[in-house]
Amino acid sequence: MRSVVSCFQIYPDENILQDPKLQPSTVSRGVIVEPRNHPALAAVVNNVCTTLGIPITIFCSNANLGVVTELMAAVPCVDVLVRLEHEDLRVADPSSGAGLPSFDYNTLLLSDKMFWSRIGATDSESVLIFQTDSGICGGANNSQLLEYFSRHHYCGALIEDVEGGELHVGAGGLSVRHIGMMRRLLDVNRDHQSHMHWEDILFSLWCKKDMYCSMCPVRIAHQFSIGSPRLSADTIVQQWVDKYELLVDEKSPLPWSFHKNWDGSQFYSVCPINSLVRSLNM
Repeated sequence: MRSVVSCFQIYPDENILQDPKLQPSTVSRGVIVEPRNHPALAAVVNNVCTTLGIPITIFCSNANLGVVTELMAAVPCVDVLVRLEHEDLRVADPSSGAGLPSFDYNTLLLSDKMFWSRIGATDSESVLIFQTDSGICGGANNSQLLEYFSRHHYCGALIEDVEGGELHVGAGGLSVRHIGMMRRLLDVNRDHQSHMHWEDILFSLWCKKDMYCSMCPVRIAHQFSIGSPRLSADTIVQQWVDKYELLVDEKSPLPWSFHKNWDGSQFYSVCPINSLVRSLNM
């Protein structure tokens, strides 16, 4: 008895493939959402301004508007302020179900109207989203490195799948994101209101399954940023090194940036700003 399997050919939409608004582009702006009067805000904003020299947008609130206004006057890169109505965007666990706040950080970044259309950049631009627990260590040529990491629509620190022994690209706390592609992913996945994942997990999952979206490879993500002490050069498991061809020897450059890489018993500092930001978050 024969079984018949129907096959079909997927034809890419040339209009999307050739749309200049959806081509990866070098990061042209930094964006931070911090409505609290956080002790590390000035340090991380100064760090991005000093190392990259790009304009910065700050999403603030009435709770820290005065502090942020003073910061805007002191740091030449800060040129756009967006005032939020909420003074504390708690990062609620989407999988916890009951007790979720009506509006949190995930909700904000999953909204075109409230976030992506208010950044102060066009759809054809990429932005560096950062938080008060992140920073740029930098390198010999930050402009070239930033261009290298911006060759994809989405690039973030690696996320560990401890049970499955896999590494995934997509931690969003410090990440490169193409505005036009993020807005497209939101439009294509309109049912995301019922999501059960963090916003960065959703965007990375959507990007991986979308034929028009480009995720940076694991190897590049490992160079871009470190988000866990278990992924540092002296502790990373050999299985991952071999599988993803990671560069971890003494001649390899340290990660370019970090995002909350002090979880766990071992703190792996990649640069002085890493230790400073950690102390301001403890």
